[in-house]
Amino acid sequence: MRKVVKTSSENILVEMTPQEWKQIDTLCGLPENLACVMVDCKRRHGLTQADLAERMGISRTNLQQIERGHVFNMRLRTYERIIKTIS
Repeated sequence: MRKVVKTSSENILVEMTPQEWKQIDTLCGLPENLACVMVDCKRRHGLTQADLAERMGISRTNLQQIERGHVFNMRLRTYERIIKTIS
């Protein structure tokens, strides 16, 4: 997977293999706004940011960056962990 271009809407266009796309898409579908889904998951389960980060297996700092929309790329495994935790 590699970053292709940053668009004017602050989205990142990414180039990935069909296998990578299929892995991501079959996890549970792609949320349009990952940060909102993560915050909603915390609220629904009464979790703190540290609790959610621990469940996802990522650092609290990384979780904060994702929630604030400051992460423009991440490893596929990290994305998979997030999707599995919030679904």
